[in-house]
Amino acid sequence: MRIPSTLPLSLLLLFTLSAPATAGVPDYDFQWSTISDPGNPGYFGPNDFNLGRLGRGDVDYEYRMSTREVSTAQWIEFINTFAPDSADFANKHGSFSSFGAWFDPSYSGPGRRYILNPNNPEAGNLPVSRMSFRTAALYMNWLHHGKPSDLALIQDGAYEASTFGSDGVGGFTDQIVHSPGAKYWIPTVSEWLKAVHWDPNKHGSGQGGWWTNQYSSDESPTPGFPGEPGAMTSAGIDLSAQGAMSIPLGSYPDAQSPWGLLDTSGGESEMLAAWWNDEHNLIANDGQDAGRIGFGERADEINSIGSISSEHGATWVGLRIASAVPAPASVFVLCGGTT
Repeated sequence: MRIPSTLPLSLLLLFTLSAPATAGVPDYDFQWSTISDPGNPGYFGPNDFNLGRLGRGDVDYEYRMSTREVSTAQWIEFINTFAPDSADFANKHGSFSSFGAWFDPSYSGPGRRYILNPNNPEAGNLPVSRMSFRTAALYMNWLHHGKPSDLALIQDGAYEASTFGSDGVGGFTDQIVHSPGAKYWIPTVSEWLKAVHWDPNKHGSGQGGWWTNQYSSDESPTPGFPGEPGAMTSAGIDLSAQGAMSIPLGSYPDAQSPWGLLDTSGGESEMLAAWWNDEHNLIANDGQDAGRIGFGERADEINSIGSISSEHGATWVGLRIASAVPAPASVFVLCGGTT
């Protein structure tokens, strides 16, 4: 914007002040953590599982991560935008196992419509399960374009839906790396590792280092129900009586990554924008999910990783969102003064 040279001093100050703004990259109803310290070193061991962790985790730009995973209420808003009008969308993307949602019994079609479980006051805050990469990619496109109601408008933005397909030899052709200019995207392996395990002050102010486990620790997080002394995660406890996804997101507020992320252990295992073991048939995911037992103390270590199908989700996979950092925007502050 060109500033007229004839403006009085009292108005010139209107153009010289700036402050963070959400214009162009809305917060929506997510809470965000900004992951700074660009140029941090990658992780170089130990790498007991030999799953491609060495050298990853170095990120040379600032970005944001949602403090919590996508909740049932947030996911239903997306699904209900398209599934009630499109049987095809409902069949491909609406068949997820969200433990906070029911099919709407009052809706007769086409497609499907969902409602929060009226018997659970925390239904909207439960994590979402059985997430597929393709549906998650469309969700990012939807956020990128400002939550439109036209299905044609979410075919690009962060990911090109035209790439979703099979290579004919058992793999997929899906675009994994988000498009330049994307406002929201599925975290990369390095972005997730940094947000969960890198601490720029681990060894003192400005002396960074990698924590082996979640929540700024080299020890495995202590499992337990919310409110139990010392409990840090719902992973590793028996939830067979309550249901695997019965614990709301954010139930362990004192268990945070160095950047303030919650539920990086527990909640759901979280999808990553990477091929598992560099094969084009399985999508990577990380973090131990709620109620998961029998995987030993290493399940939440920095070098643990899982996999899911690109086309179909798995019952233990959810989503945490990465985002661009909103650019500063001019603010107008009227100050007194004369020319």
